[in-house]
Amino acid sequence: MEAYFHSPGAPLSEHIEQIWWVRFTAPEYHLERVLPRGKMQLIFNLDDADLRVYDPTDITRVSRFRGPLISGVHDGYMVIDTAEQAHIMGVVFRPGGVPPILGCAAPEFRNVHVPLDDALGAPAMDLQMALWEADSPRRCFLLMEQALRRWLRPPPRTSVTANGALALMVREPGLRATGSLAEHCGISQRHLIRCFHDTVGVTPKQYARLLRFHHSLELLRHLPPLDLDQVALVCGYYDQAHFNRDFRDLAGITPGHYRRWSRPDIFHLPLLD
Repeated sequence: MEAYFHSPGAPLSEHIEQIWWVRFTAPEYHLERVLPRGKMQLIFNLDDADLRVYDPTDITRVSRFRGPLISGVHDGYMVIDTAEQAHIMGVVFRPGGVPPILGCAAPEFRNVHVPLDDALGAPAMDLQMALWEADSPRRCFLLMEQALRRWLRPPPRTSVTANGALALMVREPGLRATGSLAEHCGISQRHLIRCFHDTVGVTPKQYARLLRFHHSLELLRHLPPLDLDQVALVCGYYDQAHFNRDFRDLAGITPGHYRRWSRPDIFHLPLLD
């Protein structure tokens, strides 16, 4: 497996967390479960243009996309085809990073996948063609960063409020309640929810839920293994039953199942029943 990661410079770094490039031999399993990460991404297939996403409630239903893809913030897991992940590239947006780059409101992409050319038109496929012709990951990163810089525009005013709340949620887990966040930001709860939703794509309460879920994923990989009731307590769930319900709702599996089948990337694991 080859994997390379690039962090762009300012001012892109305010909106883009990471650009990645991966090439590997497809695994034995055909379908992969991708857990919700609370961040939007751009996905480019560098072998050909096809990308498929399966309905997690019925994997016989598949959405096919030709060309690069915008993957929005999801409330639950999604299912992808591993054969199309053998040589891919992606851009991970910071929460709230989409409007300044794509010129679209983040809620438009919630729980959906959208062709990039729907948002950008011809420049999306122009970039796809250039990436196909690139002869190295370094060249791909250069082309991607140049394109993102061309698309960059001033962020909406609501981003300032949302970014302040995001920083508090990460730095101070005890302040993740909407009322506490609004008080510390010096604004009303209604104004905070509107700014946050418009910028990030979900409400503060929904994003706090994802942060708690991500913390549990990290702890479930802890060695030596932690008891599930201990994981629930540390992550701020009411009890283990609450932890189990919330985890299954987001991941489609139990914490114990996840612990058995997790891989180096905490958000990806085989779709096995």
